[in-house]
Amino acid sequence: MCQSLPVPIALSTYYNYRQLVKAHQSDRARIAMALHRSDYGKTPMDANTLHFMDTIIQRFYRSNPPLRKETVYHIAQQLWQHNRCWWLNVAENGAEGFDVLVEQLLDVRQEIDEALSDPARQPYLVQIQLPSRSWFYNYVRWFDSQPGPGAEIYKVRHGQAAWEDNFRIFDRFAETATLPLQYVFADHYKLDVLHVDDEYREVLSRLWLTLLIDAYSRAVLGLFLGYEDPCIESVQGALHHAIWPETGLDAFDITQPWACFGVPQRLFLDNAWAHHSHSLEDLARALADNNRYTAMEVVFRPPYQARYGGLVERLFGNLAGQLRERFAWCHSATRPTRLAQCQV
Repeated sequence: MCQSLPVPIALSTYYNYRQLVKAHQSDRARIAMALHRSDYGKTPMDANTLHFMDTIIQRFYRSNPPLRKETVYHIAQQLWQHNRCWWLNVAENGAEGFDVLVEQLLDVRQEIDEALSDPARQPYLVQIQLPSRSWFYNYVRWFDSQPGPGAEIYKVRHGQAAWEDNFRIFDRFAETATLPLQYVFADHYKLDVLHVDDEYREVLSRLWLTLLIDAYSRAVLGLFLGYEDPCIESVQGALHHAIWPETGLDAFDITQPWACFGVPQRLFLDNAWAHHSHSLEDLARALADNNRYTAMEVVFRPPYQARYGGLVERLFGNLAGQLRERFAWCHSATRPTRLAQCQV
């Protein structure tokens, strides 16, 4: 029968097509997609440039949740210009064993001249071309639309461990942050200091301290003090303090400038019920100014996973030690039977 067709086909071709029709249940659209070549919709790109873009995607375009493609491409442009087009030469040397060098190339605090002048690093570098914006959008869209093949290609290039670390869980923020305001952590701490009223000497409630900490600089971006239990107003008060430039520091005997301020790209909160608020979502949309700026993304840390807040928890531990040392006379644990003499 195959030989009697106007254009004869081989018997093996007939069986291949019959298997294809059965596999896709005679759906012509699915059959057409299956017949596309593996690089369909992708512009050929050299291995070094692909490694650069994959690194940018794994670092900044996380799946939980991702930044906007426009923002990620802008970051790629900045890093490419900062390194004056230099990147790791994976085509000749591979990617294994160069994690430290890649981290140095991603660190905007280090100049590329240091690597170029180092005989141990310079041979492994090569200049690359930055792909066009449209190529990058198509590349990311291809990964999004085909999570299975996209994951397999990423695993082949970088390994299963890299895929798990960078796309399946969001951890190690302090180590992976390369830009200020990229990852900002919020948490609350009940100050272990007793307060008494100045007039009636009555014991008041202990203050709650809400802090926003930048993972890149380890700087405190904003804070909020209040007697109320942690709530969405505490977070918004700390955000208000973090976003705007700080003025009037002389009144608190602060002589150094408070240079850390701005809108966080991602704000991490614990999964408390008080943090789930439509007002915080409305605030994030308002800060984006109708998509004029990248919207602040609110990320809730997984429940019962204390390590996700380790950065801010460590600061609270240091603060508790300083309070015990400097205000021992009004510390609740030190003098439990005596009213504190601290004044509000």
